[in-house]
Amino acid sequence: MKFRFFKRKPRPDKPDKAAKSAKAKLTLFSGIFRRMRLGTKLTLNFSLVLIIFIAVALYVNYNLSQVERLNQRVVDLHDRQVLFNKMNDAAWEASRRASRFLASGLQTDVARFTESMDECLAHHAQLAVAEQDSYMLQILENLERTARNFKDKFLQEIATVSAEERLEYLPLLSGQIDSSLSVFIDVSLTIEKNIDEQIAQARGELGQAMRNVRQALIIGLALTVLAALLII
Repeated sequence: MKFRFFKRKPRPDKPDKAAKSAKAKLTLFSGIFRRMRLGTKLTLNFSLVLIIFIAVALYVNYNLSQVERLNQRVVDLHDRQVLFNKMNDAAWEASRRASRFLASGLQTDVARFTESMDECLAHHAQLAVAEQDSYMLQILENLERTARNFKDKFLQEIATVSAEERLEYLPLLSGQIDSSLSVFIDVSLTIEKNIDEQIAQARGELGQAMRNVRQALIIGLALTVLAALLII
């Protein structure tokens, strides 16, 4: 005698309650929208498009203001970089004139040295006025102190020696000039690095703001098209 075993059929999975609820709400909304009159649909669609337009316009306007601010910051940083380069060029010219004086002893080189250092300090003053960061202001103060020490040391200790003393102490005097210039260069490199980092950061933020404007316009256009399709 054979016994047959019948497999029990699996019960169908019950649909998720959350999915059923969402589907029911969507069906209800779709049914209500279909039963609306054309004039009501147009009114709702126009209101939706208007809300989207206002939201996109506000967001784009905010990002455009950011673009204008960041663009101005990039311009200001570029101007500071130009001033910094002019200050460095003046310092190098002063160093060249000081070295020439050691070899020639001409007072014209002393006069040119003084003019170059005055120009260097003038550019430094313009940089200090534009700077707002306390850390960079401290570095600029150190740079000014170094430049003034360099100028005073040359005019008071080097430019006043006689021709015999100048030739006798030429290596020592040349070493004093190189030492002062070396300190000036070290501080200048710190300032240059800081300016370059700020320019790179401002340009990065400017690029992001421009991308935000483009994204907002694309999203606004897509939402407007979607709202127009609701009439169909």
